[in-house]
Amino acid sequence: MATAKPMILVADDYPAMLRLISRVLEVEGYRVVTASDGDGVLKLVSENKPLALVVLGIDDVELPSTEICCRLRQLSDVPVIILSGRRKESDAVNALNAGADEYIRKPFTIEEFVARVKAVLRHNELATNLVESPRAAG
Repeated sequence: MATAKPMILVADDYPAMLRLISRVLEVEGYRVVTASDGDGVLKLVSENKPLALVVLGIDDVELPSTEICCRLRQLSDVPVIILSGRRKESDAVNALNAGADEYIRKPFTIEEFVARVKAVLRHNELATNLVESPRAAG
């Protein structure tokens, strides 16, 4: 029996970026669900979909990616990558402190994005395996 491909939630408030990122992930073999705002992200996460990753690229002043990430952390431990055009180091630090697992500054290459997605998924899988099968005492 084939295992289901991991599902990734992609959220961006720019429709062209949302389509691009979604298509890239689909070509890489992932299942993709999308949202165009923070409320959509929180709704999809609260529905307990089996998400492997959330990619946030929302620069909404009312509900930016870092705030969405904070709220998401109250619902789930799903890994989060934030995509942002903000260049200051403090923006990246704030995002990581809000619960993001990775922060990617725009512009970025598709190759870098895919590599970072795979790295976050790999790290999460390793962490999950450690928790599920701790070393035997002894």
